[in-house]
Amino acid sequence: MVGGEALEEVYAVYEDGVLRPVRRLNLPEGVLVEVRVRLVRASRLYEVVKRYSSMFEDVEEDPLEVLLGMRER
Repeated sequence: MVGGEALEEVYAVYEDGVLRPVRRLNLPEGVLVEVRVRLVRASRLYEVVKRYSSMFEDVEEDPLEVLLGMRER
């Protein structure tokens, strides 16, 4: 723990001069964070997840909840 908060490892992609986390972070606006950069080799699974995750960016419903609801029918 640093500053009373738990540390979390987050992957990011460097695009157009900016580091972009690969998933939404639950952080308060304006919070100061420390970033340590270590290059990692992208796995084939990562490439597949990256390609298909963009399809769900604008989804308002939880896909798992929808599937479970269909199962109950």
